[in-house]
Amino acid sequence: MTMDAKTSAIQNLAAVDVHAHVGNYRKGRHKLVERCMSASAEEVVQRAKAARTEMTVFSHIEALLPPGKANVIRANRAAARIAESQKALRFWAVLNPRQADTFSQARDLLAHPKCAGLKIHPELHLYPISKHG
Repeated sequence: MTMDAKTSAIQNLAAVDVHAHVGNYRKGRHKLVERCMSASAEEVVQRAKAARTEMTVFSHIEALLPPGKANVIRANRAAARIAESQKALRFWAVLNPRQADTFSQARDLLAHPKCAGLKIHPELHLYPISKHG
């Protein structure tokens, strides 16, 4: 394959983003940071298209924030509904080992056709990975 053919092949390659968030990022930072870190599902898809990304896997920011107090169950339900409404989106089912009800929800969500798998976040759920790894 010539260098021109390799360059052309790379330029035509569509990407997959496996780390995105939908929702309002509120962590007490500068308003510009919060605005840039927040996005609706439509905005995530629009940004992805601009970057030639054909599929994005996201978690709902409310499953992670505020630290130690996130409503994982509600956020996972919202993530599934959002993914169903957007062809280019898949979602991570967030599991917090400090919240027992997230285990059964995650088990159910793994059967969802738009669920890409599980996400854990020790830092924001406030537990040591060595304890629940």
